[in-house]
Order: sequence, then C-alpha cells, then structure tokens
Amino acid sequence: MNSHEDNSSVLLTPDSILAFGLSPHGLHCLDLLRRRLTDEVSRFPALTGTLGERGCSSSAGGGVPAHEGTA
Repeated sequence: MNSHEDNSSVLLTPDSILAFGLSPHGLHCLDLLRRRLTDEVSRFPALTGTLGERGCSSSAGGGVPAHEGTA
C-alpha cells in the first residue's frame, strides 16, 4: 500500500509537466485529449465560438497540430 501513496505524492512542477508534454507519449496523450474535447464540445454548439475565440482552432475546423505525424 505504501507504493500507492508514493505514486500519489509525485510533485507536479512546470518543468515536469513540460517535460511530459513534450515527450512522444505526452504528445500522444495531449492529442487524444484534444480529440476528446473537440468531440465533447461539438455536442454543444454554443461553446464552439467561445473556444475558437481563445485560440482553439481545432474546435472550429478540426485543425491538425504541427507535431502530428512527426513523432
């Protein structure tokens, strides 16, 4: 049981988040999250404009991130 507690005490810092986000696995996870959020937002058309105004072009037109297919 202690190993469970050890895993839950991992400190998330900007550096550790950035390192994960830039790793191939992190990029894959972020892409899956983006796709899931895009699917969820498409169910609520009133939100699409709000996210588009904040720079989430994928919600408005299904944009492809620059890293996709390069990993």
